[in-house]
Amino acid sequence: MGMQSRCRAPASTMGVMDMRGQGQSERDELRNAFARQGQTGVSRDRSRNARTTRQVSMFVAAVLGLMCAGLLVMRLAQGTPAGLWTAFYALGALLSVPAWTLAKLGRTRWAFLTFAIGYALAAFGDTPGLTS
Repeated sequence: MGMQSRCRAPASTMGVMDMRGQGQSERDELRNAFARQGQTGVSRDRSRNARTTRQVSMFVAAVLGLMCAGLLVMRLAQGTPAGLWTAFYALGALLSVPAWTLAKLGRTRWAFLTFAIGYALAAFGDTPGLTS
């Protein structure tokens, strides 16, 4: 009984030993910890970039809506007769709402497409043939 207790390895080195005498499980734990350390920085950067993209898209959509609504009110206040241009300005302003919502939900590509269409409609409403 005394002989068996002297031959046993300590509890911390019960895993498979490598050439340096370090246990296999310790080495794997260190590798996993090192790998996780790099991934948290990458995921933090990705989430920060995604948040910034959403905020910029929401800002651009809000500016588009305010611009279209402001131009519509300003031109009507100047006495410009209402015509087809009012519909294009109104559509441009209305498309900023779904663009803002899509950006808030993280669908920034769809938001960009939506406010690009809204901007194109507002710009088309500014053509010389539609103002009179």
